[in-house]
Amino acid sequence: WLEYRYPHLITKHGRIEDRFLDLSLSIIISILVINILLFITIQNYVITNKKVEETNLLLDQTLRDLKKDLSLSRKIQMGMFSQKLSSDSNYTASIKYVPLSEVGGDIYSIEVLKNGDLQIFLADATGHGVQGALITMLIYAEYLYCKSLTQEPAEIIKLLNDAISTKYRNLDVYFSCVAVHVHDKNSKLSFASGGHIDQFLLYSNKEIVTLKATGNLVGFQLKSTYKQIELPFQSKDSLFLFTDGIVDEFDSNGREYGIERFKNRILRSSEKPLYQIIGDVISDVEKFLEYSSFQDDITILGITKK
Repeated sequence: WLEYRYPHLITKHGRIEDRFLDLSLSIIISILVINILLFITIQNYVITNKKVEETNLLLDQTLRDLKKDLSLSRKIQMGMFSQKLSSDSNYTASIKYVPLSEVGGDIYSIEVLKNGDLQIFLADATGHGVQGALITMLIYAEYLYCKSLTQEPAEIIKLLNDAISTKYRNLDVYFSCVAVHVHDKNSKLSFASGGHIDQFLLYSNKEIVTLKATGNLVGFQLKSTYKQIELPFQSKDSLFLFTDGIVDEFDSNGREYGIERFKNRILRSSEKPLYQIIGDVISDVEKFLEYSSFQDDITILGITKK
């Protein structure tokens, strides 16, 4: 290039051997420079890869620790919420709980009282995962205290609302919930709902009664009042409590599963045992979603009087 560009700077070769020597030296120097550059590039690549490998190993270890912690959190959460009725109880319970991640934002409780009555609570906290799980712990602790003061569902939700609205107002904690007291001897149930979606009571004659919200979301407004309704609950009647995750699922075309589809699925399976009705609902939702993942925490709780 120099010979071509600046011929006056280059000594003219008198012999062919000199030209070959010049060419050989140029090739050797070029190869040396190229090898040095390649060495530097490869060395940088190896060092970078090593650092990436070390970072990946650190991330893998962190993820393993996180999964281990989440698994323990799930066990604790399921241990607190999962409650089964004894075989000598006058009621049969079936529960399907599917959190969106390892831990979820739904909470439920079934307690058999000394006189054979049932105290039932279901809540849907805002958020999912760890955030939702932490809020459920807070809600559950407050619920345990409130139900120790009264057995009336409306009073429990009112006390819970006042506690959440005052103690945790800086956290902006809002949630919907239902509380039910099943009176064993009187064959009836008392129901109250704080901003929760419609729930269903299936009678033995295949009639479905819709249980609507009787007050505001819990934590939304201090000193909110909640109505309480009473309905008969006799042999072979079934109560279905659930969170909005089951009805707010959308398929790939943007269609919502919806409350009516859920209601009709219960009616079509009404002759089956309780656990099969709930299983049919879950299968129907999965089929509706074309077996893709759920988009929210799902909880369905069914109670049947024997």
